[in-house]
Amino acid sequence: MRLTQGTLFWREVGHGPTVVFLHGNWSDSSQWQGLMAELAPECHCLAPDLLGFGESSRPRRLPYSITLEVDCLRAWLTGVRSQSLIFVAEGLGAWVATRYALQYPE
Repeated sequence: MRLTQGTLFWREVGHGPTVVFLHGNWSDSSQWQGLMAELAPECHCLAPDLLGFGESSRPRRLPYSITLEVDCLRAWLTGVRSQSLIFVAEGLGAWVATRYALQYPE
């Protein structure tokens, strides 16, 4: 998906309540594939490559920051129309998920 912050790639499987998986430092969404496959019969699983990681890209003019990742995550989730979310995250992804939840408590 093309966003103002860059291009975001994600993996998606399943149906049901939406679970968003955010990868850790120096990784990408592929770290969650096994768990997503297990949960797919009961959950709608989404796992983006954070901006600038894996198959996602960011313009060089934009420095890495948690604010940038949160803004990108918000734009992406609006685009895929997911409203009620459960986050599963580790490392860098946990930092992004925590900031996102604090900024958008709804």
